[in-house]
Amino acid sequence: MQGHDDLHQQLLRVQLGLQQLQQALEQPPLPAPPVPSAPPVSPPQQGQQRRLATRRQLESFRRAFRRLTADGTFPSERQNRLFLACQKVDLDWDEARRFVQPEAQAIYHRCASQITVGRALTAEDFAELQRLQKRLGLPETGPLPAQTTITQALRLRRRISPLLLVVLAVLVGGAGQCGGICGVRVAFGQWRISAVLADGGKVPSRRDSQPAEGCVPVLNRAGY
Repeated sequence: MQGHDDLHQQLLRVQLGLQQLQQALEQPPLPAPPVPSAPPVSPPQQGQQRRLATRRQLESFRRAFRRLTADGTFPSERQNRLFLACQKVDLDWDEARRFVQPEAQAIYHRCASQITVGRALTAEDFAELQRLQKRLGLPETGPLPAQTTITQALRLRRRISPLLLVVLAVLVGGAGQCGGICGVRVAFGQWRISAVLADGGKVPSRRDSQPAEGCVPVLNRAGY
């Protein structure tokens, strides 16, 4: 009889436990503890973060620019690659080119010196330098020293052309018995125009009082 009562008590305790478990399951879950939010970023901090991000993009652009211009040239294909890279990361193209202006000037001077050394400058050479200047984003106001020299040379050449016609007429008179004139050279400091004769001799130089600046290539019979 005692064993039957003990079993009955155990069944009651089990039933009570099941009821408590069922009540616990039916109750709504307790809300999760709030997650602490990050402190708000002030406008000055936001501006500083944007500047730091832009600076990193500009440094990356400079590394890419130096890598693409390591051979001292900057054709339009490389310009397009850099432009598309700036668009991809939303980097201002003009700002990026201003950031690498020292490197761009070095490339411009190098190309200008290669073009102008050892031969006469042509109009196509000058046009190519102007296109290179635009691709590099160099300012058009206040020409660079190399371009200034080129511009002065072309301007001087146009100015002396009418004068050469007059001087040649005078020189031909003195060179008629020497085989004729095969070339004319313009020197600097003053307008010094001398004729080189076919037999290697020279007609005495004629000077003009007006000073000249720049440099002009040798002019031959073809006019260049």
